[in-house]
Amino acid sequence: GLDVVRSNVERMRGRVSVRSRAGGGTDFLINVPISLTRSHGLLLRAGGAAYALPLDAIQRIVAISPAQIQHLEGRAVLRLADRALPIVALADLLDPSSSTSVTGGLALILGSGERQVACQIDAVIGEQELVIHRLPAPLVHVRFVSGATILADGRVMPILDVVDLVRAAAGSRRAAPPAVTAEEERRAPVVLVADDSITTRTLEKNILEAAGYQVRLATDGQEAFDMLRAMAEHGGCDLLLSDIDMPRINGFELTCQVRGDPKLRNLPVVLVTSLDSADDRERGVSAGADAYIVKRAFDQQVLLDTISRLV
Repeated sequence: GLDVVRSNVERMRGRVSVRSRAGGGTDFLINVPISLTRSHGLLLRAGGAAYALPLDAIQRIVAISPAQIQHLEGRAVLRLADRALPIVALADLLDPSSSTSVTGGLALILGSGERQVACQIDAVIGEQELVIHRLPAPLVHVRFVSGATILADGRVMPILDVVDLVRAAAGSRRAAPPAVTAEEERRAPVVLVADDSITTRTLEKNILEAAGYQVRLATDGQEAFDMLRAMAEHGGCDLLLSDIDMPRINGFELTCQVRGDPKLRNLPVVLVTSLDSADDRERGVSAGADAYIVKRAFDQQVLLDTISRLV
């Protein structure tokens, strides 16, 4: 529920902050601009087209070099100081058929906290005060577009929706995993880790690989299910390790889909989640999970023992 609040506040170009005091409780502070009809915007070019972005939604504009672009978990990341941010070409997000390669140039740092991403652009055109026009029906819910503005020369320019951009960039799809050879299959069991947090995925991947498992990674439930079906045709998967609170398909729904698929119904499923109520545990068991581990009490050895028992 709190994620829904933050998403809607960010769409209004506001922000949510949290302040806690020991013994005094927690304050959730919501700030939204008084006027939502005008905004100072950045005009930019990507993939041969021009767009506008609210300037207060951009954390930084950085010049990047090819040496800063690395690959982690099968996708490009921008190494910025001590952080690795997911990076995509803005043109590729807006038009997946463009297949734009991420190289050097300029990148916009969008989002906040762990949800920061980098979007590569072709050029910055300039800054301008924008008069925002909401889109009429049936264009109210166009993905990546929150409205439009009319420039001084009469051109209509779309205003991009930063919340949609951040979510799409953070969960940008990767190609299906390569087929597991017979030699790899004999060498170690394959575990698919599904979690929308890159921190959690990396932690679990490192733990499992250190214990001798082969690891495949998915960023949400839908991607995990698609990968499992593809892997079933090429050697299969030995266990699914999944978070519950994920985009598109959550862990409960993913488990139900696995149990309903004839080729996957016997696959061991372990849910690792921050949801620790009795109702959540019961729902996990009812969905068909073989084990339920709470992140708050996460222990590396408990995880490995649980997987060893099921594989």
